[in-house]
Amino acid sequence: MSTRSSLTPLMIKFLVHLFIAWIAFGFFQPNPFRWIFLLSLMTTILLYGLGDSYLLPRFGTFNTTLADGSIAVLLTLLIDGLSDDFTVHLQAILVYTILVLIFEYIFHHILKEITNDAKE
Repeated sequence: MSTRSSLTPLMIKFLVHLFIAWIAFGFFQPNPFRWIFLLSLMTTILLYGLGDSYLLPRFGTFNTTLADGSIAVLLTLLIDGLSDDFTVHLQAILVYTILVLIFEYIFHHILKEITNDAKE
């Protein structure tokens, strides 16, 4: 995939992750937007670089989705542990995890179709 064609999925992924994080950690639980933005940015970069570019071609959609969900939750807990301003509760983590897993599963299917179309 060229740089230009990979920029659009990356931006879509960031915006959706920002929305998901805002729902879980801003709407259900009041956290500063700067931490939600930082979490979304870090999650997008990590999941796109590791999950979509490395794991997805090697391990398939389902396994990569589970890995992406786990990485997103671990990153959230890491930020929660390192920051006094960003706190998460079990309900927010569950909402976040479910939404990330649903989005990533759909996103991986779309990304595989785009990649397969580009190869043809």
